[in-house]
Amino acid sequence: MSRTHPPHSLKLLAGLAALLLPAVLPAAEGPKPPPPPARPAYAFLRWLEDWSVLTKVPDRGQDFFDPIKYHPLGAGTGAWASFGGDARFRIEDWQGFNFGAPRNASTDDTFELTRLRAHADLRFSPTVRLFGEVKSALSSSRQLPGGVRLVDRDEFELQQLFFDFKINLENNASIVLRPGRFGLSFGGQRLVSALPWANALRTWDGLQAIITAHGWTVTAFESAFVPVVRNGLGEADTDELLGGIYARHLFKGPADGIELYALHNDWDAPRTFNGTRGSDERVTLGARRWAPLSPRADYEIEVSYQLGSTGSGDVAAWSLASIAGYNVTADKSLRLWAGFDWASGDDEPGGDVETFNQLYPLGHAYFGAIDVIGRQNIMDLSGGATWKPVPKLSLAFQLHRFWVDSTKDAIYNGGGGVVRAGGTFRSSDIGTEADLVVTWNVARHLVLEVGYGHFFTGDAISQSGPSTDTDFAYASTTFTF
Repeated sequence: MSRTHPPHSLKLLAGLAALLLPAVLPAAEGPKPPPPPARPAYAFLRWLEDWSVLTKVPDRGQDFFDPIKYHPLGAGTGAWASFGGDARFRIEDWQGFNFGAPRNASTDDTFELTRLRAHADLRFSPTVRLFGEVKSALSSSRQLPGGVRLVDRDEFELQQLFFDFKINLENNASIVLRPGRFGLSFGGQRLVSALPWANALRTWDGLQAIITAHGWTVTAFESAFVPVVRNGLGEADTDELLGGIYARHLFKGPADGIELYALHNDWDAPRTFNGTRGSDERVTLGARRWAPLSPRADYEIEVSYQLGSTGSGDVAAWSLASIAGYNVTADKSLRLWAGFDWASGDDEPGGDVETFNQLYPLGHAYFGAIDVIGRQNIMDLSGGATWKPVPKLSLAFQLHRFWVDSTKDAIYNGGGGVVRAGGTFRSSDIGTEADLVVTWNVARHLVLEVGYGHFFTGDAISQSGPSTDTDFAYASTTFTF
């Protein structure tokens, strides 16, 4: 007798297939919900953070500090506040500081630096905001030449306090007016930086107008520098002015952009550049471009030109900075890079000035951890590598080869001070610096870092005075919330 219906075993297989096929076959395409916004990364300028996204983050409440990162100020008002801060402790060890100069001075020492910051960000409405930040920078005794530096100690300071008034325009354009005290950091921070490496930081009093339109962000500002006062609150120095226009445009995201700027500094207090002394007033015109060269390669180039006057001398100075990088691995865990920096020096002492004025730079990021070289009368051929063997651990190695642009001009350090006077050396060879930095992001709030640098002195140093090689080591821990 023949069967006219499937056996029981086939019925079971058909049932299993009906259950399993949806799991192994691709599902029909449909609209996907947008991913939830990420928590903002901690920024050095904390006003850049927007913690209102915590209302949409799925794991809100899982971090101990969430209640103070987004705190509504009243039911139905839309107003909210955010509070935070950080604490950094760093130990520095120096051997052969300043190449052993001056003679018979102590050039070996170990000391501690502590910096505490706390801020409040009050958003009264989408268009009105008040941001305030206080700081305490402390240093143990420092037995190196110069003692405790101004960049090391500022016992209590109102670091930032400003209002934002936002005016919304058509086509998503806007203007933000920002009066008050604020940190300034533009572009690669080669010329203007709040100086996160230093303990005491930098700040200015003034007014900014931040215009956003058609993919451009243009900052027009006028400000007065606030010098460090170790005891008490600092006041703006109207004899040291900085202003200008800084414009930024991104083409295809953060990795592809251009910046154009015109900066004006007016420093009435006498400054000396290679024998020419007097007030320094300059306009710095510049451009910065960065972009991919291929899926793994990229470049950055920045050029600046200065004109104006120092005392009775006319100014004509320039600088060039360039970096090319290549990501060896697709996940960018291993990266190689090479760079060249050139800033003009002066051909003859006195009279007109060709020495580039580096203004308020973050030199630590570009000329080595020892900070003995600045962006004035310098040529620097550099290269290095960064490697992340695991996501939270990174190693960075860099090598710098330094020459002066002009042997008639001085060798300048990261703060613009004279390391060796012009005319005291015949060779252009300053020396070579090698640095290694290891950074461990222990957790969301905690970062540990250790670094070591060695400077091999060249003929220009040995011809102009003591020429001890310099060793610099540090260890730091930073807690941020």
